[in-house]
Amino acid sequence: MIDLYADRPDLYDLLHDDLSADITFYSGIAGAVVPPGGRVLELGCGSGRIMAALLEGGYRVTGLDKEPAMLKRAAQRLANQAGDHKRLVLGDMCRPDLGDERYDLILVSANTFMHLPDHAAHHACLMAIHRHLAQNGTALLDLANPFHTITLPQGVITLRRRGRDAATGQEVTVTGALEVDPTAPTAADYLFFDLEEEGGTLRRLSSRVELRLVFMPELELLLAARGLGIADAYGDYDLGPYTASAERMIVVIRRL
Repeated sequence: MIDLYADRPDLYDLLHDDLSADITFYSGIAGAVVPPGGRVLELGCGSGRIMAALLEGGYRVTGLDKEPAMLKRAAQRLANQAGDHKRLVLGDMCRPDLGDERYDLILVSANTFMHLPDHAAHHACLMAIHRHLAQNGTALLDLANPFHTITLPQGVITLRRRGRDAATGQEVTVTGALEVDPTAPTAADYLFFDLEEEGGTLRRLSSRVELRLVFMPELELLLAARGLGIADAYGDYDLGPYTASAERMIVVIRRL
Protein backbone atom coordinates (compact mmCIF):
# COMPACT_ATOMS: atom_id res chain seq x y z
CA MET A 1 0.00 0.00 0.00
CA ILE A 2 1.34 3.42 -0.93
CA ASP A 3 1.11 6.80 0.76
CA LEU A 4 -0.53 8.72 -2.07
CA TYR A 5 0.88 12.07 -0.96
CA ALA A 6 4.45 10.98 -0.25
CA ASP A 7 4.94 8.21 -2.81
CA ARG A 8 2.83 9.11 -5.86
CA PRO A 9 1.77 12.76 -5.96
CA ASP A 10 1.42 12.32 -9.72
CA LEU A 11 -1.50 9.96 -9.08
CA TYR A 12 -2.99 12.47 -6.67
CA ASP A 13 -2.90 15.01 -9.49
CA LEU A 14 -4.52 12.52 -11.85
CA LEU A 15 -7.47 12.39 -9.46
CA HIS A 16 -7.79 16.13 -8.99
CA ASP A 17 -6.43 18.16 -11.89
CA ASP A 18 -9.64 18.00 -13.92
CA LEU A 19 -11.65 19.59 -11.10
CA SER A 20 -12.67 23.18 -11.77
CA ALA A 21 -15.85 24.01 -9.81
CA ASP A 22 -13.96 24.43 -6.54
CA ILE A 23 -11.32 26.66 -8.15
CA THR A 24 -14.02 28.90 -9.61
CA PHE A 25 -15.58 29.14 -6.14
CA TYR A 26 -12.31 29.90 -4.31
CA SER A 27 -11.34 32.49 -6.93
CA GLY A 28 -14.73 34.15 -6.52
CA ILE A 29 -14.36 34.32 -2.75
CA ALA A 30 -10.86 35.77 -3.14
CA GLY A 31 -12.19 38.39 -5.53
CA ALA A 32 -14.84 39.40 -2.98
CA VAL A 33 -12.67 39.60 0.16
CA VAL A 34 -9.03 40.15 -0.89
CA PRO A 35 -7.90 43.61 -2.03
CA PRO A 36 -5.88 43.84 -5.27
CA GLY A 37 -2.43 42.40 -4.64
CA GLY A 38 -3.55 41.15 -1.22
CA ARG A 39 -2.16 38.18 0.68
CA VAL A 40 -3.58 34.66 0.63
CA LEU A 41 -2.44 31.64 2.66
CA GLU A 42 -3.38 28.11 1.66
CA LEU A 43 -2.86 25.58 4.45
CA GLY A 44 -2.30 22.12 2.98
CA CYS A 45 -1.60 23.46 -0.51
CA GLY A 46 -0.62 20.05 -1.90
CA SER A 47 0.65 20.15 -5.47
CA GLY A 48 -0.40 23.76 -6.08
CA ARG A 49 -3.55 23.30 -8.16
CA ILE A 50 -5.45 26.02 -6.31
CA MET A 51 -2.42 28.25 -5.78
CA ALA A 52 -1.96 28.42 -9.56
CA ALA A 53 -5.45 29.90 -10.00
CA LEU A 54 -5.01 32.38 -7.15
CA LEU A 55 -1.68 33.58 -8.53
CA GLU A 56 -3.37 34.22 -11.86
CA GLY A 57 -5.73 36.51 -9.92
CA GLY A 58 -2.79 38.72 -8.98
CA TYR A 59 -2.65 37.83 -5.29
CA ARG A 60 0.46 37.18 -3.24
CA VAL A 61 0.03 33.53 -2.28
CA THR A 62 1.80 31.43 0.35
CA GLY A 63 1.26 27.69 0.25
CA LEU A 64 2.15 25.50 3.23
CA ASP A 65 2.27 21.70 3.25
CA LYS A 66 3.99 19.08 5.40
CA GLU A 67 4.75 16.69 2.54
CA PRO A 68 7.98 17.46 0.62
CA ALA A 69 6.92 15.43 -2.41
CA MET A 70 3.75 17.48 -2.81
CA LEU A 71 5.65 20.76 -2.46
CA LYS A 72 8.09 19.58 -5.14
CA ARG A 73 5.14 19.01 -7.48
CA ALA A 74 3.81 22.45 -6.58
CA ALA A 75 7.17 24.06 -7.35
CA GLN A 76 7.18 22.39 -10.76
CA ARG A 77 3.61 23.47 -11.49
CA LEU A 78 4.23 27.07 -10.42
CA ALA A 79 7.72 27.44 -11.89
CA ASN A 80 6.66 29.95 -14.52
CA GLN A 81 4.10 31.83 -12.44
CA ALA A 82 4.10 35.14 -10.64
CA GLY A 83 7.74 35.45 -9.60
CA ASP A 84 8.01 36.78 -6.05
CA HIS A 85 4.23 36.66 -5.56
CA LYS A 86 4.43 32.98 -4.62
CA ARG A 87 6.03 31.18 -1.71
CA LEU A 88 6.04 27.51 -0.73
CA VAL A 89 6.65 26.58 2.91
CA LEU A 90 7.33 23.14 4.34
CA GLY A 91 5.43 22.92 7.62
CA ASP A 92 2.56 21.66 9.75
CA MET A 93 -0.77 23.46 9.37
CA CYS A 94 -1.24 23.15 13.14
CA ARG A 95 2.09 24.87 13.84
CA PRO A 96 2.96 26.95 10.76
CA ASP A 97 6.28 28.77 10.96
CA LEU A 98 5.10 32.04 9.44
CA GLY A 99 6.31 34.56 11.99
CA ASP A 100 3.96 37.51 12.44
CA GLU A 101 2.54 37.42 8.92
CA ARG A 102 -1.16 38.20 8.46
CA TYR A 103 -3.32 37.26 5.49
CA ASP A 104 -6.50 38.67 3.95
CA LEU A 105 -7.70 35.15 3.11
CA ILE A 106 -6.72 31.82 4.66
CA LEU A 107 -7.91 28.84 2.68
CA VAL A 108 -8.17 25.22 3.82
CA SER A 109 -9.54 23.52 0.73
CA ALA A 110 -10.74 20.14 -0.50
CA ASN A 111 -11.23 18.23 2.79
CA THR A 112 -7.76 19.17 4.07
CA PHE A 113 -9.07 20.08 7.53
CA MET A 114 -10.49 16.54 7.72
CA HIS A 115 -6.98 15.08 7.70
CA LEU A 116 -6.55 16.36 11.25
CA PRO A 117 -7.18 13.40 13.55
CA ASP A 118 -8.75 14.89 16.69
CA HIS A 119 -9.96 17.98 18.52
CA ALA A 120 -6.48 18.85 19.77
CA ALA A 121 -5.30 19.14 16.18
CA HIS A 122 -8.44 21.08 15.21
CA HIS A 123 -7.84 23.56 18.02
CA ALA A 124 -4.18 23.98 17.07
CA CYS A 125 -5.03 24.62 13.41
CA LEU A 126 -7.77 27.12 14.25
CA MET A 127 -5.43 28.86 16.68
CA ALA A 128 -2.92 29.23 13.83
CA ILE A 129 -5.66 30.59 11.56
CA HIS A 130 -6.66 33.16 14.20
CA ARG A 131 -3.02 34.16 14.68
CA HIS A 132 -2.36 34.75 10.99
CA LEU A 133 -5.72 36.18 9.92
CA ALA A 134 -5.76 39.91 9.22
CA GLN A 135 -8.08 41.93 11.43
CA ASN A 136 -10.77 42.10 8.75
CA GLY A 137 -9.66 38.92 7.02
CA THR A 138 -11.63 35.86 5.97
CA ALA A 139 -10.90 32.16 6.38
CA LEU A 140 -12.54 29.39 4.37
CA LEU A 141 -12.89 25.72 5.34
CA ASP A 142 -14.15 23.35 2.64
CA LEU A 143 -15.22 19.97 4.06
CA ALA A 144 -17.38 17.06 3.01
CA ASN A 145 -20.79 17.29 4.67
CA PRO A 146 -20.78 14.38 7.17
CA PHE A 147 -24.55 13.90 6.92
CA HIS A 148 -24.18 13.35 3.18
CA THR A 149 -21.09 11.17 3.56
CA ILE A 150 -22.78 8.64 5.86
CA THR A 151 -25.53 8.10 3.26
CA LEU A 152 -23.08 7.08 0.52
CA PRO A 153 -22.79 3.39 -0.46
CA GLN A 154 -20.36 1.56 1.80
CA GLY A 155 -17.84 -1.03 0.63
CA VAL A 156 -18.95 -0.73 -3.00
CA ILE A 157 -16.17 -0.31 -5.56
CA THR A 158 -16.91 2.57 -7.94
CA LEU A 159 -15.04 4.07 -10.87
CA ARG A 160 -13.32 7.33 -9.87
CA ARG A 161 -11.19 8.29 -12.86
CA ARG A 162 -9.61 7.12 -16.10
CA GLY A 163 -6.68 8.99 -17.56
CA ARG A 164 -3.02 9.09 -18.46
CA ASP A 165 -0.41 9.58 -15.76
CA ALA A 166 1.65 12.57 -16.84
CA ALA A 167 4.71 11.28 -14.97
CA THR A 168 4.88 7.87 -16.65
CA GLY A 169 2.61 8.10 -19.70
CA GLN A 170 0.71 5.05 -18.46
CA GLU A 171 -3.04 4.68 -18.79
CA VAL A 172 -4.54 4.55 -15.29
CA THR A 173 -7.95 3.43 -14.08
CA VAL A 174 -8.84 4.54 -10.56
CA THR A 175 -11.52 2.80 -8.53
CA GLY A 176 -12.37 3.12 -4.87
CA ALA A 177 -14.51 2.01 -1.98
CA LEU A 178 -15.65 4.06 0.99
CA GLU A 179 -16.06 2.85 4.57
CA VAL A 180 -17.66 5.20 7.11
CA ASP A 181 -17.77 4.78 10.86
CA PRO A 182 -20.08 7.55 12.14
CA THR A 183 -19.25 6.69 15.75
CA ALA A 184 -15.51 7.38 15.35
CA PRO A 185 -16.39 9.49 13.29
CA THR A 186 -14.20 8.68 10.28
CA ALA A 187 -14.42 7.94 6.58
CA ALA A 188 -11.78 5.67 5.06
CA ASP A 189 -11.42 5.87 1.30
CA TYR A 190 -9.69 2.88 -0.29
CA LEU A 191 -8.26 3.78 -3.70
CA PHE A 192 -7.01 1.34 -6.34
CA PHE A 193 -4.84 2.50 -9.23
CA ASP A 194 -4.57 0.05 -12.14
CA LEU A 195 -1.61 1.07 -14.32
CA GLU A 196 -1.38 -0.37 -17.81
CA GLU A 197 2.17 -1.51 -18.51
CA GLU A 198 3.89 -2.72 -21.68
CA GLY A 199 2.24 -5.78 -23.16
CA GLY A 200 -1.15 -4.83 -21.72
CA THR A 201 -0.46 -6.12 -18.21
CA LEU A 202 -1.88 -4.24 -15.25
CA ARG A 203 -0.10 -3.28 -12.06
CA ARG A 204 -2.30 -2.31 -9.13
CA LEU A 205 -1.33 0.18 -6.46
CA SER A 206 -3.59 0.77 -3.48
CA SER A 207 -3.86 3.60 -0.99
CA ARG A 208 -5.98 4.35 2.06
CA VAL A 209 -7.01 7.90 2.92
CA GLU A 210 -8.64 8.42 6.31
CA LEU A 211 -10.64 11.56 7.00
CA ARG A 212 -12.28 12.67 10.24
CA LEU A 213 -15.89 13.73 9.85
CA VAL A 214 -16.63 17.14 11.36
CA PHE A 215 -20.24 18.12 12.11
CA MET A 216 -21.47 21.70 12.00
CA PRO A 217 -22.34 22.10 15.72
CA GLU A 218 -18.94 20.66 16.60
CA LEU A 219 -17.21 23.07 14.23
CA GLU A 220 -19.10 26.04 15.66
CA LEU A 221 -17.83 25.19 19.15
CA LEU A 222 -14.26 24.68 17.92
CA LEU A 223 -14.32 28.04 16.17
CA ALA A 224 -15.83 29.92 19.10
CA ALA A 225 -13.13 28.57 21.41
CA ARG A 226 -10.56 30.30 19.17
CA GLY A 227 -12.35 33.61 18.76
CA LEU A 228 -13.75 32.77 15.33
CA GLY A 229 -17.29 32.55 14.00
CA ILE A 230 -19.21 31.48 10.91
CA ALA A 231 -20.25 34.30 8.59
CA ASP A 232 -21.72 32.11 5.82
CA ALA A 233 -22.09 28.41 4.99
CA TYR A 234 -22.63 26.81 1.60
CA GLY A 235 -23.54 23.32 0.50
CA ASP A 236 -21.93 23.40 -2.93
CA TYR A 237 -19.63 25.43 -5.16
CA ASP A 238 -22.60 27.26 -6.72
CA LEU A 239 -23.35 29.02 -3.41
CA GLY A 240 -26.25 26.71 -2.67
CA PRO A 241 -27.39 26.63 0.98
CA TYR A 242 -25.85 24.26 3.49
CA THR A 243 -28.43 21.59 4.38
CA ALA A 244 -28.25 18.06 5.78
CA SER A 245 -28.41 16.65 2.25
CA ALA A 246 -25.81 18.98 0.73
CA GLU A 247 -22.62 17.37 -0.56
CA ARG A 248 -20.25 19.99 0.86
CA MET A 249 -19.94 21.96 4.10
CA ILE A 250 -18.13 25.14 3.05
CA VAL A 251 -17.74 27.58 5.90
CA VAL A 252 -16.76 31.24 5.64
CA ILE A 253 -15.09 32.33 8.88
CA ARG A 254 -14.30 35.70 10.40
CA ARG A 255 -13.07 36.94 13.76
CA LEU A 256 -15.71 37.36 16.46
